[in-house]
Amino acid sequence: MLLTTDFTYNKDTKTFVTEISLLANSIDTMHYFTLHNPKTGNSKIFNLKSIDKDGSGEDIYGWNYETDCGLKALIIND
Repeated sequence: MLLTTDFTYNKDTKTFVTEISLLANSIDTMHYFTLHNPKTGNSKIFNLKSIDKDGSGEDIYGWNYETDCGLKALIIND
């Protein structure tokens, strides 16, 4: 489980964003994760939607996740 304090939130795009180096979990094989807000006690499951790669397909730029209610998460490979 990841915490909302691990991410910044963009209200306009409904997107949580973080860098992979800031997370304790390795996400390279995560097809989904649960994001928990310790202030509200609410949790949401984010499912992997796409992976951004360079032109060669070898280097990953980021992982894109989404909930069933339209919240998004972007984890940047820094």
